[in-house]
Amino acid sequence: PQDVYERAYERLSSGEFGRDGQCLAEQMKLARYAGLRHEEARKADPLRTERRDGAFEITEGTKGGLHRWNANVYPEAREALHALVEYRDAKFHNTMQSGESSWEAKAYRMLHEVGIGRNLEAGASFHGLRHAYAHDRYRDMTGFDCPSRGGTIEAARAVAGEDWRAVDREARDALKTELGHGMDRDAVISLYIGSW
Repeated sequence: PQDVYERAYERLSSGEFGRDGQCLAEQMKLARYAGLRHEEARKADPLRTERRDGAFEITEGTKGGLHRWNANVYPEAREALHALVEYRDAKFHNTMQSGESSWEAKAYRMLHEVGIGRNLEAGASFHGLRHAYAHDRYRDMTGFDCPSRGGTIEAARAVAGEDWRAVDREARDALKTELGHGMDRDAVISLYIGSW
């Protein structure tokens, strides 16, 4: 839920958890507004991720080591990437503050403390931020909400007419690319945005 994310972001970025919390807040923002996985967000090089044309090139921490480009990131993702320059490790060119395994453990402890975790009542997880990105992008591309966000076939038809299925298919294919899934991964995209 957006309100859970916003409260968590506020607490982390406030300095309550020190520099580590502020870094994690910006990594969360990358997941929420660019669709990055947590591993991709913490391993991204903030000086090299954004290309001259504005697209994000995601190369580190991807599933299967497959690189991808995403030209459809929100302004908040650019803000986060620019803020993460301050936390960039000069040797490893990422934003893990204390090495990969210790940073991941510390990050998940801080996230849990601010209300983000799979087993918490709020129902918010770090990976859920990618779902929120997918929901927003789907709406941007189609003009109607996806099933996971309460969209209906009637609403889709009202916006796109009888071509709504083609509009839906095009958006799903674009999301597969943006989220780093293969074109044969219809079932995975349905986990993000639902099925009709």
